[in-house]
Amino acid sequence: MVHALKTRPEPFQAVWDRRKLFDIRRDDRYFAVGDLLVLREWDPADQEYTSRSIVAEILHVEREAWGLSINLAVLGIDVIDRQTGRRK
Repeated sequence: MVHALKTRPEPFQAVWDRRKLFDIRRDDRYFAVGDLLVLREWDPADQEYTSRSIVAEILHVEREAWGLSINLAVLGIDVIDRQTGRRK
C-alpha cells in the first residue's frame, strides 16, 4: 500500500538529509511493514505543497511503545527516492 502524507518543512528536511529515520503519525490508516510513504513537503505559510517529495519504505511499525498515545504509530523508514523541482 502507498500512503501519501503531508509533511511540514522541518521534519521533511530531516528525512531528506537522512537524519530522521522514523516518522510518528496518527494511526488512522493501517500502516504495515513494506508499505510505502510518499512524503510531500507542505509549506504552511503559503498553504500549498512545494515541489519536493520523498518515497520511503516502512521497515518497522511500533504501536505500543511506552508512553505512546493509543492513536499514534512510530514508523521506522528507509528513504528510497527523493524528488525535487523548482520550489514555488
